[in-house]
Amino acid sequence: MQAARHGHSMEEEIRIILRSALNQPQAKGLGTRIRERFADAGGIELEVPPGSEPRDPGFSA
Repeated sequence: MQAARHGHSMEEEIRIILRSALNQPQAKGLGTRIRERFADAGGIELEVPPGSEPRDPGFSA
């Protein structure tokens, strides 16, 4: 109905809506927003294994 009111095809109306949504400035970066969303879930500490010698990928030169 909105597309008809604006004289566009449904496909063009969707493109316009998506462009508008994507052009909205984001106050915070993606990483910050993800961290804030899951902050209440608490965090976990992962044990980092000690480094080892790099493996040969098996490519011949």
